[in-house]
Amino acid sequence: MTNILASLGFGTEREQWNKLVKFIKNPSQFFKRNSEDHKSLMNFTAFIIRAYLVLDFILNLFTKEETIGISIFTLIVGLLLAKIPGFIALVIGGLFIHLPAKLFSKKSNFISAERIVAYTGAFMVFSSISYIYYITIPLSLILQIIGISKQYKISKTNSFVVILIPYIIFLLLILLIAYSYDPGIFSS
Repeated sequence: MTNILASLGFGTEREQWNKLVKFIKNPSQFFKRNSEDHKSLMNFTAFIIRAYLVLDFILNLFTKEETIGISIFTLIVGLLLAKIPGFIALVIGGLFIHLPAKLFSKKSNFISAERIVAYTGAFMVFSSISYIYYITIPLSLILQIIGISKQYKISKTNSFVVILIPYIIFLLLILLIAYSYDPGIFSS
């Protein structure tokens, strides 16, 4: 049973908490020195997702947004399967950072992008708290800029451009789709 729990990322909570505290104290130095591997990042991401689920569960108990049965079910399933969305977030988020970063950096290491995604996503734990959500998004973007500049060894301006590129591509795709449905959409 212990091996099963360990394979799901349980048992490393204290280590993950200590890494989170180090990251919060000095993100720039943390990203500069961080050389974690994929397995370690998966455990950290699962820890963050579990922390979010527990906080969300506690908040739902007080706000009664969901029935208690659904909240307990969501919590249990989420605690057990946290590595799955963690893996998806690391890979997709990593691609959104790594591919544009390759335009500015010769350091082509996908694990660097995964490190950025894992640690900048840590503040999303608090996104279930109503007004704090609006603070976590800009904070996460600022931390991504710092992380990209340290992990890929590029300027903060180029790091900002790296973050903008996926948004620009997404916007262009939306405009292209809108135009394909109605070519006259952009004419007055």
